[in-house]
Amino acid sequence: MPGLLSRKLGSHVQLDNYSGQIRKNVPLNKLTTWRIGGPADWVVEANNPDELRVFLREVNSSATPWMVLGNGSNILFSDLGYRGAILILGDDFQQMDIRELTIQAGAGLQLHHLANRAADAGMTGLEPLAGIPGTVGGAAFVNAGAFGCSFLQLCKVINGFDRHGHFRSFDDIHPGYRSGGFPDGCIITNIQLTLASGEPSRIHDQMCQYLEQRRSTQPLSDASAGCTFKNPANTGAGRLIDRLGLKGFQSGRAMISTRHANFIINNGGASATDVIDIIRHVRRKVFAEYRLKLELEVLILDETGARLDPGGELK
Repeated sequence: MPGLLSRKLGSHVQLDNYSGQIRKNVPLNKLTTWRIGGPADWVVEANNPDELRVFLREVNSSATPWMVLGNGSNILFSDLGYRGAILILGDDFQQMDIRELTIQAGAGLQLHHLANRAADAGMTGLEPLAGIPGTVGGAAFVNAGAFGCSFLQLCKVINGFDRHGHFRSFDDIHPGYRSGGFPDGCIITNIQLTLASGEPSRIHDQMCQYLEQRRSTQPLSDASAGCTFKNPANTGAGRLIDRLGLKGFQSGRAMISTRHANFIINNGGASATDVIDIIRHVRRKVFAEYRLKLELEVLILDETGARLDPGGELK
């Protein structure tokens, strides 16, 4: 789940008592849709709540930096990687259960799997979100949306752990545009949705229509993080960038898509620096022409987990 909260604590990774799966020096370009990023010190997979509690106890007691990662679909890691532990939710957190019109889904489940199984069961409401390449937890955390639908509109219950490892329900959040409003350091573990009843074949047909519209306007076959910038009020960021003639603009091996100007694609071997150079260039051009400051929709991190906002100093 772009995903996505980090804690800048110490610099030494310690998980001596963790018995779950641990990998060291894992290239982050293998774990993100942008296919960019140096090595993470450790990648840890928690397959059940007990392993997750142990993980949180270990990182908290050793002051180890950590963050949650879902499908890596809206994040740009540093070329230097990440000096800490990346947490991935496995097995138990990738399950779902359907009873009548209610779905219980784990945070590690792929969003498109959730949408397809809901359609098979004759449950409608998720069709506009079916093409979003993220996990259930990530979709909740950033309040993912498409075609006028946002994920948290459909969620009735959201459970997880706070930063101290205490289980809780997140019933006091204040979602916004591409923001779930969750507390710092939390981990979403499962959600409950209540959907409407529908005809499975019609739901699948509508889902296919949304997917085809997405394919016809977005560079889905290229490595990207989806839309780079949030849409300003009453207009689209891609439309503004397109009007400036910036489609095809390149820095190194990164390029503004010729299909959709709000997508920065990796043409193979692009670095985080290449992408950041384009972001700064676009922000300068848009601000100079329209006096608008584009806000990032993607999360950009340095190797310590600190959030970056390149070009965001425009006034």
